[in-house]
Amino acid sequence: MPTRSQAHKLRMQGLTSEGIFPPVTIPNPLVDQTSTSGVADSYQFAANTFLVADDGLPLRYEIRSVVGGVEQAPLAGITFTEATRTLNWTLTGAGTRVVRVYATNRYGNKASDDFNIVVS
Repeated sequence: MPTRSQAHKLRMQGLTSEGIFPPVTIPNPLVDQTSTSGVADSYQFAANTFLVADDGLPLRYEIRSVVGGVEQAPLAGITFTEATRTLNWTLTGAGTRVVRVYATNRYGNKASDDFNIVVS
């Protein structure tokens, strides 16, 4: 059991000099993709798309679909491999699909960015 001083020190680890947990930022936004109906395709977003200052620890990622402005589970036909930041899909039917990617740091701070998959 840590002493009171040790517990305070543990709670303070990871705080910035301003006393807040560092946010997740998006220095390199996601890029819209084009695809052909019925053809397998993929997109690997860059490791520096989302960043946390003064951290160096990996982020956790998840994807969601956005349909009519409403966030939903990922569309059928889209899979995501978190470890490589890679989305794979075979979509059918022309149209634009909106994918939202969330990045969460170890403090629970998160940021999201959207990209379009335009299917012809």
